[in-house]
Amino acid sequence: MSQFRKFLLVALAVLAIAHVAAAGSIPAVSFTSPGPGTNFTSGAFSMGYQFTTNTAINVTALGFYDAALTGGLQGLSGCDGCGKVGIYNSSGTLLVSGLATTSGTLVGDFYYVSVPTTSLAAGQHYFVVAESGNADYTFATVGFAVNPNITFLQDAYVSSSTLAFPTMSEGFTQADGGGFFGANFEESPATSATPEPSSILLLGSSLLVAAGAIKRKILS
Repeated sequence: MSQFRKFLLVALAVLAIAHVAAAGSIPAVSFTSPGPGTNFTSGAFSMGYQFTTNTAINVTALGFYDAALTGGLQGLSGCDGCGKVGIYNSSGTLLVSGLATTSGTLVGDFYYVSVPTTSLAAGQHYFVVAESGNADYTFATVGFAVNPNITFLQDAYVSSSTLAFPTMSEGFTQADGGGFFGANFEESPATSATPEPSSILLLGSSLLVAAGAIKRKILS
């Protein structure tokens, strides 16, 4: 294989790796299987959980748990007053929100809706909550796992028919399966944020210039 061809293969690999690394948003929490499914009989709630950020992150999507995926329960499809998800800071300011539907992206037990990239600072306290409406929720999940970029604190909720800042908690932690679901989000580390198209173009142009120089050297 010629030196020029080897260089082109390496260049293509570099571009491919850059593209894959840029695309990696992952859920904040997940579980291998849901726990018991039930519904609030006393009205609608905004419910989710509290967390702190271990590093600066970019929130890219918001998710809602769909109980219908486990069969026989009321999920997102046809539910009344459910699906809106939001992230609040510790002062109660809504930073970003979106409406999850079954036409969104399904990852695990959650349907996600893309939202404008929202940066969360490292070492801060946040809440992610969702309107429950009449949708069933799960608790005491099995195989509950937390993204290493955050620390799961405990469940959070408030009685409300619309999306609202949570002021209550049952004290359910990661060891308890995470509490009520509910809400979730996808994120990527801020240091691994998606490069702008201009940055990728510049990288590609630089590789092409280098390839041309190597080819001229080989042919001279």
